[in-house]
Amino acid sequence: MQKFLWILFLALPLFVLGQDKKPDASLDWERFFMPGVGYSSFIPQQNMDSLGLFHGINAQIVIFSIGSSDKDMLGYLRIEGRYSQLGSSKKGGENLSYWGFSVLGSFERGIRRHFMVPYYGLELGGISRSSAEQGFQFSPIVGCNIYQAERFLVHIQAQYPYVNNKEFDQYSGLQLQAGVSVAVW
Repeated sequence: MQKFLWILFLALPLFVLGQDKKPDASLDWERFFMPGVGYSSFIPQQNMDSLGLFHGINAQIVIFSIGSSDKDMLGYLRIEGRYSQLGSSKKGGENLSYWGFSVLGSFERGIRRHFMVPYYGLELGGISRSSAEQGFQFSPIVGCNIYQAERFLVHIQAQYPYVNNKEFDQYSGLQLQAGVSVAVW
């Protein structure tokens, strides 16, 4: 037992020195205005037989993004805007337009990797149908940055839009999205 304590006592400074290692500088960044594209699918909670599955492209812009490997700060924060144009899989079905602004943050502090970073957030925005009716929507979001770096972002996310208009109650449901954003300047 005494031998073990001596080894531990001598090795402890080596473990402590390992904790003082500086993280990779590429893990810390701030970036503004990263345009992107994506694909969305929307599964209505009610009346899917009559409404169908909605899917289509979306345009997004990351207004602000920050990554930090500092263990005392949020590891990732993103503010973005998004517009989705979704068509119904039912013949003669309506088109939906979703738009919103999101604030997204990581579950972790001091992220020291570029891959598979989970996040959560909230989107506030609107929804409109091809019949020109509009409503307000808010969506809790959960997602994962498959790859994140200063100038490039690939993500997947799921959200559940809640719509405040009675006529749009049937348009609450699960929305799945995948997207890519690139810094162009």
